[in-house]
Amino acid sequence: MKASPGDTDRPGRRRAPPAWTAYAALAAAVAWTAFIVGDLERFEIPYAWCALAWASACFVVAAARLDTTVRSTVFNIGFVFLVPGFFELYLGWNVPHTDPDFAEDVKVRDDTLGYRLVENTRSRVALWMGSDLVYDVVYATGENGLRRAPPARGGDDSLCILFFGGSFGYGTGVNDDQTSPYLTGVVTGYRHRIANLGFQGYGAHQMLADLESGQAEAAAGCTPTHAIFQTVYDYVRRAAGFGDWDPHGPRYALTADGGVVRRGNFDDERPAFRDAWPRLAKSFLLRRLVDARFEARHEDYERFAALVDASRSHLTSQYPDIEFHVILWNKPWKHDAQYWEGLEHRGITVHPISEVLPDYPEARKKFGLNRHDGHPNPLIARYVARVILRDESVEEVSFEEAGRITKWRAESGRRSDPAWFPKKLFLRGPSENHPSPPQRQAPG
Repeated sequence: MKASPGDTDRPGRRRAPPAWTAYAALAAAVAWTAFIVGDLERFEIPYAWCALAWASACFVVAAARLDTTVRSTVFNIGFVFLVPGFFELYLGWNVPHTDPDFAEDVKVRDDTLGYRLVENTRSRVALWMGSDLVYDVVYATGENGLRRAPPARGGDDSLCILFFGGSFGYGTGVNDDQTSPYLTGVVTGYRHRIANLGFQGYGAHQMLADLESGQAEAAAGCTPTHAIFQTVYDYVRRAAGFGDWDPHGPRYALTADGGVVRRGNFDDERPAFRDAWPRLAKSFLLRRLVDARFEARHEDYERFAALVDASRSHLTSQYPDIEFHVILWNKPWKHDAQYWEGLEHRGITVHPISEVLPDYPEARKKFGLNRHDGHPNPLIARYVARVILRDESVEEVSFEEAGRITKWRAESGRRSDPAWFPKKLFLRGPSENHPSPPQRQAPG
């Protein structure tokens, strides 16, 4: 590299740094990159810091006492690193993260479902968005490997209700006694047996695999009378194998007659990006580009509908009187008519969430956890019970109270619900409609 004579002699112009600073900057960028790449697990956003280091090095070179052509070229190269570096940094800072002590052993790899909950676990999970606390809750499972369910009184009018789905049914972001399945048992007077068969990231393919294997009925421990499947639009993508958290999930293929058949697991033929390229998968930008490549086709919608239909057929073949319902979250910004038309064409009972929850989607914020997380809060349990179970003994929710909850959740950074929240809305004292939970007898 030759020095540019004009950089040193021009009167009134700031003297350019000597040429050795350019070499030092490049050496520092190489050393910094080697340090980060050598221990990627230590850094949350490693490639952002690498890109910004190289951008800084390029700008130092561009300012050094070198040939003008070289400086101009390197200056432009600096922006090639700067732009994706800042985008990587933005994505990394805006991705929710859990506390470091989050118990990863609450789930294990499973050939039937892809992954599943571990029996008899209790895990506290705090989720943060930057420095803002999104939620701080406890997840617990029982001996059946399902999330904790409410106690049941039993009796002649007792039902056995199976809840399927992903995080919306599982209850991401709420405690065990605030999930939709648990509160369905509470608001109906503890009369029914509840089984929460959902888990974070599950989809229709896990529901069918759970039923075909017999694991669902075995875990429920009762004869099903109702099955409720909560679905969001993303389940179409999940069933096609594009959930990066679900690389070993059950793979189903469409058949000529419009049904589905199990074809092993997703990673039998196509390893997940994180598994095939674990070091590159640390890049938030690359993962975003990989995730964005999926565009639902007609066969993807058909596969999703066929999975739900096959699940219903499996249940009705064994339990002819069972009622199978789908709660479909028809978010206005994330849907396509094919998403629900395939279900309706197959005669499946579909309840759009806009018909279950009043003022949805216009007032959708009152049903979310807070401004950072749109997972449903406990308010929807009453509407599920009233619409799905046709139980008119369940009281309507006061929207004054609902607005109060929403405002508190949106503005508060505290780690627990206010004392009045569960008590006032759900855990009322003994009454005709809301008796106290049945007491468990001590072992004799």
